[in-house]
This record gives sequence, structure tokens and C-alpha cells, in this order.
Amino acid sequence: MASGRPPKLTAYDGNISNQTKADKENTEKQLFSYKDLNSNPPDYLKGEALKEWTHIVPLLKKDSPISELDRGMIVAYCNTYGLMVDCQNALNESGTFDSNGKKSPYLVTQQQATRDLKSYATALGLTLESRSKLEYTKAKNAEPDDPYSDMLESI
Repeated sequence: MASGRPPKLTAYDGNISNQTKADKENTEKQLFSYKDLNSNPPDYLKGEALKEWTHIVPLLKKDSPISELDRGMIVAYCNTYGLMVDCQNALNESGTFDSNGKKSPYLVTQQQATRDLKSYATALGLTLESRSKLEYTKAKNAEPDDPYSDMLESI
């Protein structure tokens, strides 16, 4: 997604009319018209969650239509990331299982946090799978090169 221009976010399925294509392109432009995301993290983000905020927000703002409307989802992603890291640190200290062979509560929490993190990451376009879908749609919808267009323009 580092092409330098906003990615195509709307899908063009099959043959569509010029009006439908124009409507979809207008919708895509509207996605970039919402209030920009404030880069300042919330005061309550601490530790690894704060580090993750400062890591992903510039990347998201670079070429995706991220806005203030997405702030809660980004905060949830960062908090979940921080929780996952904190649990891993606790597991490194105490181990994966207790003396009775039961899973550590840190492991259970980390496993749920990992599932939640994937969900948030997919929604924000942070997974390889979600980025691949955007790039596939962009490539699929690109206008094919017409070898005769230059010739026709000179007429």
C-alpha cells in the first residue's frame, strides 16, 4: 500500500455502467473527506499500547482513509496489543502452566487478546490478508493499457 496514492477501496464487479463506476469513485473520495485522525494518543494509553499507537498511526495516516471515527478501533487495537505483550512478559516470568498443570491465567488472557487483535487488525487493514484484498481490488479495477490510445488522441 505504499504506492504514494490512496488505494482503491471500492470493488468493481464485472461490467458496470459509467454511472455506477462514477458513483463508486465518488464514494471512495468521500472516505478521504472525514476529519483526519488526531495523531496525539489518548492520555490513558501507557506502555506497549502507547508504543504501538506511535508505530501504527503514521502508517495508517500515510495512505488509508483513517479518520477520527476510527479512533476507538485504533485505541482498542493498541490496548489489546499492549495486553498481549504484558501477558507474554508475565508468562516469561511465571511459565505457561501452574504447578497443577493448569494453563496460566496469563496464557488464557493472551490467547483471547491474540484473537481480538487479529479482528481489530483486519478491520483496520493491518493484516497481510486485508492488504492483499485491497491490492487485488486495485489491480483488478485498473484501466487496461490501450495500445491505440496515443494514436487515437492524435487524430
